[in-house]
Amino acid sequence: DLVVPVINSNNNMLAEINKKGLTPEDFAKLVAGTADWSAVINGAPETQVKIFVADNEQVIEKVAGFTKTEPQAINAIKVASAAELVSMIQKDVNAIGFCKLTDILVSENNAFAPQITVVPVDKNKNGRIDSFENIYTNPLTLTRGAWIGKYPRELCGEIYAVSTVKPTNQTALDFLSYVTADGQNFVNNSG
Repeated sequence: DLVVPVINSNNNMLAEINKKGLTPEDFAKLVAGTADWSAVINGAPETQVKIFVADNEQVIEKVAGFTKTEPQAINAIKVASAAELVSMIQKDVNAIGFCKLTDILVSENNAFAPQITVVPVDKNKNGRIDSFENIYTNPLTLTRGAWIGKYPRELCGEIYAVSTVKPTNQTALDFLSYVTADGQNFVNNSG
């Protein structure tokens, strides 16, 4: 269950962002509402960056933990629905949004919503997206990268299956075995 930073695919800074990525500190500057593109990208114009966040407690807490910012200090426009957040990002090329990965998936073709790109995170903070950090091309690659630890842990959440009793029915046991093994391949396609 991933929280992702997203940007409009037509953003003028996207090529540079894809090369260098943004660090948690860069995101902290942006969510504080005091920074523009020039504060996080060398040579970028001083264009204000609007921040949108899904009005979801889990998303806000994950962003706060990732940026080491208090939730109430995040200077973002809270958006009630995932569809509205995607629409706002599609309309504003200088905006960044934070939402759940499932909010931006087009499950029929294992892709992100039109004009939406996940912002790469420079996890090792060396000023570039190294080959092992390059997991942002499609939802399958991103979720696989998160599964093996290439995505910031602060933006990841767990999904649990809980039962009030220990399953003894063979069908239930087979289902749980499938979900934790082969079924993981189908999670993305189902949103």
